[in-house]
Amino acid sequence: MAKFSTHVLSSLDGTHLSDILVSLYRISTSGEGILEFQGHTDSSGRLSGTFDVSKGSSPAEYELCFDFLNIFDKELPQIAEKSSKVSSLRLRLLFNEIDGSYHIPVILSPYGGSFWVSN
Repeated sequence: MAKFSTHVLSSLDGTHLSDILVSLYRISTSGEGILEFQGHTDSSGRLSGTFDVSKGSSPAEYELCFDFLNIFDKELPQIAEKSSKVSSLRLRLLFNEIDGSYHIPVILSPYGGSFWVSN
């Protein structure tokens, strides 16, 4: 089994973002997303779990989704009134190692985000 972990931070002030829904989907050969792992970040903005890379082709393609609609609204009420903001970020990844360890830190804002893969 491969290991997945993430750490989600706010770009506004560097604080940890809790209760972010994180979903990992394996992309089938037909392009369909099959849920492999899902959970919410804890109070320290962290989430970890395992998934089976050996189920798909090699390298296995995955989509990682961070859903955070309205997460910034309490701290910044003016954001709730904006005509546009980002509600989720999705990243397509290729995983090669069946027993690999994949850490993906994320920095989010109401208007976008950035992430990178650390093995």
